[in-house]
Amino acid sequence: MLSSLFLKARGYETVIRSTHVSQNKRVYLEGTVFPLDAFTFSPRLSYTPLDGTHIELPPLCYTVLNGSFEDLRDLLADSKRTEQFQRDIDYALFFANLSEDTLKAFVLLESGANPGRPLSSNGLHGAASRGQLNEICKYALNPNISMDVQDETFATPVIYAMDLNSPRDWDTIEYLFIQGASPQAKVSNYTYAQIARQKGKDDLAQKIEAYKGWVGPLYKKSVIRVKQHKRSGLVWVKVLYECPRFPNEGWNYTSYELFSELGDDLLVKEAKRMWEENRSRGRLRRSMRKGL
Repeated sequence: MLSSLFLKARGYETVIRSTHVSQNKRVYLEGTVFPLDAFTFSPRLSYTPLDGTHIELPPLCYTVLNGSFEDLRDLLADSKRTEQFQRDIDYALFFANLSEDTLKAFVLLESGANPGRPLSSNGLHGAASRGQLNEICKYALNPNISMDVQDETFATPVIYAMDLNSPRDWDTIEYLFIQGASPQAKVSNYTYAQIARQKGKDDLAQKIEAYKGWVGPLYKKSVIRVKQHKRSGLVWVKVLYECPRFPNEGWNYTSYELFSELGDDLLVKEAKRMWEENRSRGRLRRSMRKGL
């Protein structure tokens, strides 16, 4: 469970965080890494941003922050898949997104990292803290990941997003609401608006209070490719997901899905049409070659 120690020296304040059994490396990161470390809730709500955070990290997380991609890949290959490893890799994804290293985040996900691990700083928290809406979009496609998931201090992705500068703070928070985060959620009985005001963000607080929800589809889905695997004979469909709320920001996501597992009638119809067009073009090319 979380333990923390605040230090005051030379006029600045830092916090030392210990979070894992396998810890053996200490790092120092500028600013407030874990947003609720800057708050006290009793006897009243107060906010003091930190100059820096000392964190004791397991080797996997340390490598994400300080090692190369090759170092991380080698460490993952040599690691035994234990319960401790799963905790560490889930935590490591937080730091990959925090440092905006998409390549390391990708290999961690491919190795089994859970971006929505509860009661731990996770990949979703890291993505929210950096306004990575494309990553949030991918995580939201997993029905097992809650947009209100809490870390060990009970901070939610919305709380992490509050540390962004305007207007990215509201853009990210609104996107989290669109994906299913609750605007009515509270932290230690304080609303998001109250916490935002304590941070000096009155405009953000007003937007949170006035939020009425997005009316319309969360995703516009379309088929962009249909291809049959030569060996297995399985037909794969490449689907493009677009968010109509942000049409010009490039926050799109593509996914390869088996035709037999498509759960959307419109996608099935579109995939069949594209499949027939591909076959017609193939027959036309073959007949043209025979005529030459």
